[in-house]
Amino acid sequence: VPDLSLFPCFEPAMSNIAYGITLTATSGLCTTALLALTKVLQQQELPYYRLSGVGLFVMMFTILYWLVWIEKIPFPRPPLLKWVLLRGLFGVGQTPAFLAVRAGAPVGDVTTLTSTNIAVAALLGRLLLGERFTVVQGLALI
Repeated sequence: VPDLSLFPCFEPAMSNIAYGITLTATSGLCTTALLALTKVLQQQELPYYRLSGVGLFVMMFTILYWLVWIEKIPFPRPPLLKWVLLRGLFGVGQTPAFLAVRAGAPVGDVTTLTSTNIAVAALLGRLLLGERFTVVQGLALI
Protein backbone atom coordinates (compact mmCIF):
# COMPACT_ATOMS: atom_id res chain seq x y z
CA VAL A 1 0.00 0.00 0.00
CA PRO A 2 1.58 3.30 -1.00
CA ASP A 3 2.16 5.89 1.72
CA LEU A 4 0.19 8.94 0.60
CA SER A 5 0.78 10.91 3.80
CA LEU A 6 3.23 13.18 1.95
CA PHE A 7 0.50 14.09 -0.54
CA PRO A 8 -2.55 15.16 1.48
CA CYS A 9 -4.28 16.59 -1.59
CA PHE A 10 -4.06 13.19 -3.32
CA GLU A 11 -5.53 10.98 -0.63
CA PRO A 12 -7.84 8.72 -2.55
CA ALA A 13 -11.54 8.53 -1.78
CA MET A 14 -11.53 5.15 -3.54
CA SER A 15 -9.59 1.95 -3.03
CA ASN A 16 -5.90 1.91 -3.82
CA ILE A 17 -6.50 -0.43 -6.75
CA ALA A 18 -9.12 1.87 -8.30
CA TYR A 19 -6.83 4.82 -7.64
CA GLY A 20 -3.92 3.07 -9.37
CA ILE A 21 -6.07 2.11 -12.35
CA THR A 22 -7.27 5.72 -12.66
CA LEU A 23 -3.71 7.07 -12.56
CA THR A 24 -2.56 4.47 -15.09
CA ALA A 25 -5.40 5.31 -17.46
CA THR A 26 -4.65 9.02 -17.11
CA SER A 27 -0.98 8.41 -17.82
CA GLY A 28 -1.83 6.37 -20.91
CA LEU A 29 -4.20 9.05 -22.15
CA CYS A 30 -1.55 11.76 -21.71
CA THR A 31 1.11 9.66 -23.45
CA THR A 32 -1.22 9.00 -26.38
CA ALA A 33 -2.06 12.71 -26.61
CA LEU A 34 1.64 13.60 -26.61
CA LEU A 35 2.35 11.08 -29.35
CA ALA A 36 -0.51 12.43 -31.46
CA LEU A 37 0.71 15.99 -30.86
CA THR A 38 4.15 14.91 -32.04
CA LYS A 39 2.60 13.84 -35.34
CA VAL A 40 0.70 17.15 -35.64
CA LEU A 41 3.85 19.18 -34.99
CA GLN A 42 5.65 17.20 -37.68
CA GLN A 43 2.84 17.70 -40.21
CA GLN A 44 2.74 21.43 -39.51
CA GLU A 45 6.52 21.60 -39.96
CA LEU A 46 6.93 23.31 -36.59
CA PRO A 47 10.28 23.14 -34.74
CA TYR A 48 9.51 19.95 -32.80
CA TYR A 49 12.66 19.74 -30.69
CA ARG A 50 12.59 23.39 -29.64
CA LEU A 51 8.90 23.24 -28.71
CA SER A 52 9.40 19.97 -26.83
CA GLY A 53 12.40 21.36 -24.96
CA VAL A 54 10.54 24.51 -23.91
CA GLY A 55 7.50 22.43 -22.89
CA LEU A 56 9.57 20.05 -20.78
CA PHE A 57 11.44 22.95 -19.18
CA VAL A 58 8.17 24.67 -18.20
CA MET A 59 6.72 21.37 -16.95
CA MET A 60 9.82 20.63 -14.86
CA PHE A 61 9.76 24.00 -13.13
CA THR A 62 6.01 23.85 -12.57
CA ILE A 63 6.32 20.48 -10.84
CA LEU A 64 9.35 21.64 -8.86
CA TYR A 65 7.49 24.78 -7.75
CA TRP A 66 4.49 22.73 -6.67
CA LEU A 67 6.56 20.18 -4.75
CA VAL A 68 8.97 22.56 -3.03
CA TRP A 69 7.04 25.78 -2.44
CA ILE A 70 3.39 24.76 -2.29
CA GLU A 71 3.42 21.24 -0.82
CA LYS A 72 6.77 21.76 0.98
CA ILE A 73 7.78 18.16 0.34
CA PRO A 74 11.34 17.52 1.54
CA PHE A 75 14.00 16.31 -0.87
CA PRO A 76 14.30 12.50 -0.73
CA ARG A 77 16.97 11.10 1.57
CA PRO A 78 19.75 9.03 -0.06
CA PRO A 79 18.06 5.62 0.44
CA LEU A 80 14.98 6.87 -1.44
CA LEU A 81 16.88 9.01 -3.93
CA LYS A 82 17.85 5.95 -5.99
CA TRP A 83 14.14 5.30 -6.70
CA VAL A 84 13.61 8.89 -7.81
CA LEU A 85 16.61 8.67 -10.12
CA LEU A 86 15.49 5.29 -11.51
CA ARG A 87 12.01 6.71 -12.19
CA GLY A 88 13.58 9.59 -14.06
CA LEU A 89 15.80 7.22 -16.03
CA PHE A 90 12.86 5.06 -17.09
CA GLY A 91 10.86 8.20 -17.91
CA VAL A 92 13.62 9.31 -20.25
CA GLY A 93 13.50 5.81 -21.71
CA GLN A 94 10.25 6.76 -23.46
CA THR A 95 12.09 9.27 -25.62
CA PRO A 96 12.71 6.71 -28.40
CA ALA A 97 8.93 6.28 -28.65
CA PHE A 98 8.47 9.95 -29.44
CA LEU A 99 11.36 9.82 -31.90
CA ALA A 100 9.78 6.79 -33.59
CA VAL A 101 6.55 8.73 -34.12
CA ARG A 102 8.58 11.65 -35.39
CA ALA A 103 10.24 9.28 -37.89
CA GLY A 104 6.85 8.12 -39.15
CA ALA A 105 5.83 5.16 -36.98
CA PRO A 106 2.06 4.82 -36.45
CA VAL A 107 0.90 6.47 -33.22
CA GLY A 108 -1.29 3.47 -32.32
CA ASP A 109 1.61 1.01 -32.55
CA VAL A 110 3.93 3.18 -30.49
CA THR A 111 1.24 3.78 -27.85
CA THR A 112 0.65 0.05 -27.56
CA LEU A 113 4.35 -0.64 -27.10
CA THR A 114 4.80 2.08 -24.47
CA SER A 115 1.79 0.93 -22.47
CA THR A 116 3.36 -2.48 -21.82
CA ASN A 117 5.22 -0.79 -18.96
CA ILE A 118 2.18 -1.53 -16.76
CA ALA A 119 2.88 -5.25 -16.94
CA VAL A 120 6.59 -4.75 -16.41
CA ALA A 121 5.95 -2.50 -13.38
CA ALA A 122 3.65 -5.07 -11.79
CA LEU A 123 6.14 -7.89 -12.29
CA LEU A 124 9.13 -5.86 -11.12
CA GLY A 125 7.17 -4.69 -8.08
CA ARG A 126 6.60 -8.32 -7.16
CA LEU A 127 10.15 -9.47 -7.90
CA LEU A 128 12.18 -6.55 -6.55
CA LEU A 129 9.96 -4.99 -3.90
CA GLY A 130 8.03 -8.03 -2.71
CA GLU A 131 4.69 -6.35 -3.41
CA ARG A 132 1.56 -8.44 -3.31
CA PHE A 133 0.21 -9.44 -6.72
CA THR A 134 -3.57 -9.91 -6.67
CA VAL A 135 -6.01 -11.47 -9.10
CA VAL A 136 -7.42 -8.01 -9.87
CA GLN A 137 -3.93 -6.80 -10.88
CA GLY A 138 -3.46 -9.89 -13.02
CA LEU A 139 -6.74 -9.24 -14.80
CA ALA A 140 -5.74 -5.61 -15.33
CA LEU A 141 -2.64 -6.77 -17.19
CA ILE A 142 -4.67 -8.74 -19.72
